[in-house]
Amino acid sequence: MNFTCYKAILINLFIIVLIAFFSTSCSNTRYLSEGEYLHESNQVEIVDSDQVKNKRGLTRELKSIAIPEPNRRFLGLFRIRLQIYNLADRRKENRFRWWLKNNIGEPPVKFDSLKIERSKVMMTNYLLNKGYFYAEIDHSVEKQSTGLKTVYYTIRAKDLYRLGEIAFQTDTTKIRSLVNENMNQTLLKTGDPFDVDVMQRERERISRLLRDNGYFYFNREFVSFDLDSTVSDKKIDVLLRVNQPQNERRHQQMKIRNIYVYPDYDPDVSQLNLELDTVKTDNFYIIRKEQNVKSATLINNILINPGDLYSITEYERSLAQLSDLGIFRFVNIRYQEVTNSNELDCLIFLTPAKRQEMSVEAEVNTHSETVIGAGLMYRYRNRNIFRGAEVLSFNVSGGVDFDWESSTQLINTSDFQFEAGLLVPKFMIPVNLQSIYRGVRPKTRFTTRFNYLNRFDFYTVFSSNFLFGYEWRGRNFQRFHSLYPISFNLVSFDKENANPAFLEILERSPLLNSSFSNQFILGLNYNMIWNTQPFRSRENFFYFIWNIDIAGNMLNAVKSLYSNIDEEVDREKIFSIPYSQYAKTEGDFRYYINTGEYNSLVLRLNAGLAVPYGNSEVLPYVKQFFAGGPNSIRAWRVRSLGPGGYNIEEDDVENLELRQVFFDQTGDIKIEANLEYRFDIIGFFKGAVFTDIGNIWLLREDSLRPYAEFSPDRFYREIAVGGGLGARLDFNFFVIRFDFGFPLRDPAQRDNPWRFNQIRKWSLDDMNFNLAIGYPF
Repeated sequence: MNFTCYKAILINLFIIVLIAFFSTSCSNTRYLSEGEYLHESNQVEIVDSDQVKNKRGLTRELKSIAIPEPNRRFLGLFRIRLQIYNLADRRKENRFRWWLKNNIGEPPVKFDSLKIERSKVMMTNYLLNKGYFYAEIDHSVEKQSTGLKTVYYTIRAKDLYRLGEIAFQTDTTKIRSLVNENMNQTLLKTGDPFDVDVMQRERERISRLLRDNGYFYFNREFVSFDLDSTVSDKKIDVLLRVNQPQNERRHQQMKIRNIYVYPDYDPDVSQLNLELDTVKTDNFYIIRKEQNVKSATLINNILINPGDLYSITEYERSLAQLSDLGIFRFVNIRYQEVTNSNELDCLIFLTPAKRQEMSVEAEVNTHSETVIGAGLMYRYRNRNIFRGAEVLSFNVSGGVDFDWESSTQLINTSDFQFEAGLLVPKFMIPVNLQSIYRGVRPKTRFTTRFNYLNRFDFYTVFSSNFLFGYEWRGRNFQRFHSLYPISFNLVSFDKENANPAFLEILERSPLLNSSFSNQFILGLNYNMIWNTQPFRSRENFFYFIWNIDIAGNMLNAVKSLYSNIDEEVDREKIFSIPYSQYAKTEGDFRYYINTGEYNSLVLRLNAGLAVPYGNSEVLPYVKQFFAGGPNSIRAWRVRSLGPGGYNIEEDDVENLELRQVFFDQTGDIKIEANLEYRFDIIGFFKGAVFTDIGNIWLLREDSLRPYAEFSPDRFYREIAVGGGLGARLDFNFFVIRFDFGFPLRDPAQRDNPWRFNQIRKWSLDDMNFNLAIGYPF
């Protein structure tokens, strides 16, 4: 039985299970007792909404407040969880049915009239907090013959109150001066709608401002508001106060006296009976049993300084930076007041993590519907190898790809990789920039990698890589930067033992032959990651990756200075190997929209441009863009889409048989967009609906691949469109993903690219099945 048959069985089984659930979902109400109803839904309508600017947003918030929350629906239609609960609950309980009922199922949410009044009270309070002081709420209940009831809430928001004059008052001159100097950052603006949530955030802002300037004992409870709505019509004047403590202690600024660091602290062992050594450096006291980490490493990663005012920001950044070293299992920072003074001693307790770790990992992935890969990886890490929090790592991996439909060779690819790396937690540069880069978690990375790849039907590649550079984070921790001024890559293709058919393809295509020649790549790389994902809330956020790759310029300059360039030589060489010269950049923007507690909408835009110049006419094959596959346009296999409107079956009939031997398609330009809606089904079983569009193009014309080059006049007609459905097994720590993609618009069919008129003729052969680990983006 071939892979297509297995795929058909899997799809048919999936459809049968869904039909079985959906056909019984309408029977949920039969398990209710007489007089009981399922709570169908809560509906909210805002009338007389002239004062409401964001009517949709306010409606959504009020609807989320109403209780009870109805049973969840799959795709907004079917109560699968409730059905599972009923099926498990109506039979004799055993372990499996108990687990099914309590972990997968969901008990029926029954209509309760008492909860309507509670909902109205909570809605009224919410509207009051948003400035609608005289809102009115009515309700009605609609009963359906199927045992369901829906509650309709009608909201009359009426007048919206806004902020009037805003003043600040305190009896402490220093605090008044500090707050007034930072009033440009206030969240309270005259004319803005009255909003209790905004006022609470203003309390947090003032509290943090003062705690960043030495006020160790200050908290938001000392900030209060006096509100006056009698001065003007629909305006509320705000008097912001900073109150003094009830006891005799007044607000005072605290300074750091000494810092005591315990780098080998064990919370389970008393420190009193231990023989500890103490090393003093500029009011830093390093107290330990043995020198397991250098004092300089500790001090450089502690941003709290003796003699400075207490700062909660420096406390948080020190906590993060010490944790980021990776050599401590626990990091705990405490403050202890010095008796009869305005000083604090800082105590830092560091519990070491295991110094060495080893692991073996196995993985399975898919490259197409018929090719499945299996691999094994051994990892070794030594934290703190030189007692400066350096991390030494070794990775050894190998794998093979199996082609289930091949009649000649089951294994079509094998690869082996060895990697060694050293990560140093500082910038290794000749100039001392300690005062500049403190707080940005600086690192220096050294990486050496060797790779062997054998595609049995085509070619063998040996590659070696060396990387040296710097990594750091932005001060707000949302941005991560990496700059590698030295990126060396040597790629060698073994053409002597390559497939004759593949060599014939290279001979007939100069551009392809050039991209598969031996390559010497020396350049620099820069990468930036910007991630605004909140730590705990479900707010919308974006994720952006941008990278720049420039190679060959330094070698070209050296060659120009110290050698006579022979005009008859096509390409300059280093160690008898032509060096590559190009510039490449790529951006990947993703926006995550939370549409509910369990659902989300993800938008992705990905574009790249690579320009060979100087000593190169074409990019190295390993640097070219491709489209298709489980993380790209999923209706096409990996490297099977494009470039442009090129059609392998129509545009190269003479070499069709050879081209089908090696179908990989790559390009110099990439434009891609993805839209995916993700939803919850049952427990760890998730679903998705997606649309992918895009393509790749060449910068220059290729006589053997017509319509492959980018043209402003027609590129928009060469955009591929794919759509499909996905199923995901999300176990939190890893995700197994199944995506079924259908090509809706094929740019290779230039006369009639849209395929909607062929829907009735679609079969499983028109679908591209993707099996992968992790989400696509």
